[in-house]
Amino acid sequence: MSINIVGFSSAFKVPGFWAETVYRAGGISLASIPIRLLVSGLQLSSGTATPDQDIVEIISLDDSDGYHGAGSEINLMCQAALRVPGVRVFAAANAEAGGAAAATATITIAGSWTTNGEWAYRLNGVRYTGATSSTDTVQTVATAIAAAFNSDAHCPATAAVGAGPGYVVTLTCKSKTARGNDYILCQDKSRLASGMTSVMAGGADVSGSTNQAIKLTSGAGADTVTTLLTKLLPGLYDRNAVAQNDATALVAWRNQARVKAGVLEGRLEHIIAATNAASGTATSLASSSVNDERVQLLWLLNSEMHPSQLAAVMGATRVAAERDDPSAYYDGQVLVGAAPQAIAGDVPTTATQSSMLDNGVTPLTTVNGAVQVVRSIVTHCLNGSSPDYRCLDTYQAVIPDYVRNAIGLYWTTVYKVGNPKVNSDPDPSQRDRPAGVATPKRWNQAVYGLLKGFESNLWITDVDSNLPVSEFNATARRIMSIIPVVPSFANHQTGISVRQTG
Repeated sequence: MSINIVGFSSAFKVPGFWAETVYRAGGISLASIPIRLLVSGLQLSSGTATPDQDIVEIISLDDSDGYHGAGSEINLMCQAALRVPGVRVFAAANAEAGGAAAATATITIAGSWTTNGEWAYRLNGVRYTGATSSTDTVQTVATAIAAAFNSDAHCPATAAVGAGPGYVVTLTCKSKTARGNDYILCQDKSRLASGMTSVMAGGADVSGSTNQAIKLTSGAGADTVTTLLTKLLPGLYDRNAVAQNDATALVAWRNQARVKAGVLEGRLEHIIAATNAASGTATSLASSSVNDERVQLLWLLNSEMHPSQLAAVMGATRVAAERDDPSAYYDGQVLVGAAPQAIAGDVPTTATQSSMLDNGVTPLTTVNGAVQVVRSIVTHCLNGSSPDYRCLDTYQAVIPDYVRNAIGLYWTTVYKVGNPKVNSDPDPSQRDRPAGVATPKRWNQAVYGLLKGFESNLWITDVDSNLPVSEFNATARRIMSIIPVVPSFANHQTGISVRQTG
């Protein structure tokens, strides 16, 4: 090895201690580069950020309150993501659709009573409750209910009181979009004063719950993301949690991820979305519309937490885990802050979970009052019309990206620096190339060393059976390589047969 210091010639003869300081001499570790979460959804007009333009870092919920307006769709996504500590969160709001309408629901208070009681409602999984006295009027109670919703700045809806038969509390979503219809309003009438009635109206009852839980209704507007995607194209946001869960928008996000992952772009991103719709809607969206290794679709039937927030907390969970361990998998992972399903019949059976996994959907479930991931998978499940599960788990999509980034970083910061020249492998009858000349054989050896390191971390497996192959492209004067990567297998299942004998 020849050690050279620029400016310190071998012909220099003056005695003394002569030294240089070299910064950034070592290779950069990929683990030292944090991965980032981007959340995207609708903001309020009161927010200072400009939709389809501003990309802002969110350090605290107060940041998002100012940028996006408290209780907006994207604001609540930021709130959900920030529950996972240590994650860098960025937010980019998109403009709402022209002519969009806000989803609504009503609570009608009526009757007469002579005893004390208590009313209780939940919206977006948050409980709102208050006491009633024997002397309260229906107007007093309705006004108190509206005040409880309005006192929560991060409630996704505002409340207003109007007279009807009885008194009516009208809830109106702050963000105007068809996704407002995914919010669920629940009530607990077990402690109402005898003689008081509370009737919710809006969308259909959830799972035949007879007015225990309803979806909001009349929300309209499918916002487009074309302008926002153009703004996001030059940047790198490793995980994108998106509010949009319609086919058109998700295909647009998918296509953007494909473009950014291209050989001449090299910005590797993964998309996370969610739905609380019927299972058939979810499987059609995942398998028929999206069907891609870079997109994950979560499903929690009739989730009280809005699907956009499920996507945000899962995105943050993945960022926190995958920055240190690209092989992270999420069997049984609890999603922090997610509200459990209100209706026991909505909790998916094992057969339903299996069906969702067969169709590219990541099923969530409720266990002991907590929302858990069943198994974290990508939406790709079909090759044409044939089932294709060669890349099933999200880690199987993440690890090749990690290897690609790590090898690229090594080539840029270490290998190219030490090998400023390149040439073909010499013929067997020729002497080896001088030091500092990269050749396919030498490059293969370097890559092999990196892969064995990944194997020792249990991220990949079977390196010796899947060696890199490189050749010299004489026309372009560069080395071209194929680097097989086999992600290590997650220990998802075991099977035993317990047999009594004797």
